Amino acid sequence: MQRRRLIDENEWLQMELELRFRPANIIGNSGAMREVFRLVWQVAKSESTVLIRGESKTGNELAAQAVHYTSRRAERPFIKVNCAALPKTVIESKLFGHEREAFTDTVAQRKGRFELADGGTIFLDEIGDL
Repeated sequence: MQRRRLIDENEWLQMELELRFRPANIIGNSGAMREVFRLVWQVAKSESTVLIRGESKTGNELAAQAVHYTSRRAERPFIKVNCAALPKTVIESKLFGHEREAFTDTVAQRKGRFELADGGTIFLDEIGDL
């Protein structure tokens, strides 16, 4: 009973995310924004890696989410990594994971962000700061 309720809630939340981050919810009708919408639809149909460029706080993550939730990957995870917040000493471990006892005081295996994305999308925010 509890498991079914959690599955139903998860499905409902996934649907809410898809509705919230579809391109139609991005506000703007300038020529530049129409080009963004066109590109979101174009790249969402492909299996290609996408580089979204733009100044901080201009909607890069919103565009990435729109691509994800419009693509065939929408059912898979969307994993965001704020690269600017990763200390140099843990970047590799956070992105790629580590095995148990790989470092001093590591008592458990940890999956990295790439493995957690597992067929979905990984959004490397502020990747230039790496």
